[in-house]
Amino acid sequence: MKEQTRIFNEMAGIVSEVAEKGDQNGAAQKITVLAEELKQLKIKMSDVLIERKEEDLAAITSQPEFLEANAAFQEAQTKLFQSGRNTHELAKALVAHHNPAPLVGEGKTE
Repeated sequence: MKEQTRIFNEMAGIVSEVAEKGDQNGAAQKITVLAEELKQLKIKMSDVLIERKEEDLAAITSQPEFLEANAAFQEAQTKLFQSGRNTHELAKALVAHHNPAPLVGEGKTE
């Protein structure tokens, strides 16, 4: 979770910078790289969580640092959208960390 927290914090900083007149194309490239790294970490974490009990799952996913980093990323995205500086490339990069296959706790896995 520490690596995921670090990535969310980095992405929040990049997005906040773009909302304040930063380089949109450079930001999209950086976020794309970070989002791919985050996606791979989420996949690994999902595999680990499958082996854990539900009590462990709650403890792992409710770490305050992670929750704060995720909230900061969401807030930065909101500021970007409100600034009118979002581009197609940025929008695509911002959702690149989502894995199309369901992870533990996401939908039904059979």
